[in-house]
Amino acid sequence: MPTSSSAIRLTGETHLIFLPGLHGTDELFFDLVEQFNLLEVSFQTTLINYPPDLQQSYRKLFDWLCSHLALDQKNATDKANIVIIAESFSTPLALKLADQFTQQIKAVIIGGGFCASPTNPGFALLPLRPLFMIAPPRSAVRHFLTGAESSPELVDKVRSVVKRVSSRTLTQRISSILTLEEEQTPTIPKIPVLLLQAEHDAIIPWEIQNQLEQHLPHAVSHWLDSPHLIFQAQPETCASHIITFLGKI
Repeated sequence: MPTSSSAIRLTGETHLIFLPGLHGTDELFFDLVEQFNLLEVSFQTTLINYPPDLQQSYRKLFDWLCSHLALDQKNATDKANIVIIAESFSTPLALKLADQFTQQIKAVIIGGGFCASPTNPGFALLPLRPLFMIAPPRSAVRHFLTGAESSPELVDKVRSVVKRVSSRTLTQRISSILTLEEEQTPTIPKIPVLLLQAEHDAIIPWEIQNQLEQHLPHAVSHWLDSPHLIFQAQPETCASHIITFLGKI
């Protein structure tokens, strides 16, 4: 069973830590975690919620994660048991954690990620404008996030999660993305990486996803027939790739 981010207890077994996307909450990971249960694969899991009262820069969030997860190089064990599963916005945080705590982190898995800001920040903001509305239109959620064939239940869930995030918090997170430079994103050559890329991503352009692949040339990469929210739109396929990947490292 997953634990909330308010109760963390790391053990010797493989421990999946889920870092959320731009919404910053754990709610959109539940279907993926359930797939592991259905496949009868046992992992300890922790789902992270970013504190909305914190300044949402990558530096502040990184420091908070280190403290919250009780990661400390001085207390590292000989056996790495942590696997970071990061969604989009959290990609730089996952890579930096892996770079700083190589003795504790076994692998990194990224869905819909990036390693630098889009070339044209003004253009990059266009798809995100509907998310600043009090209630994002269902059509916008389908087009930019969940896909045209997504279930009404998924659309309503995403819509509910997004509309609870304040515009101030979203603005700060987007600002963090738009000021990110590739040189700030570690390449972690000694840690296995799985990239799950979306073929129909209306948020992150193909060239940005391709840049991430080039940035992490040792990564295993799979392109899925999916919109931006890969873990939510394709939880069964994602779980299968994750299990296969972890079984080989």
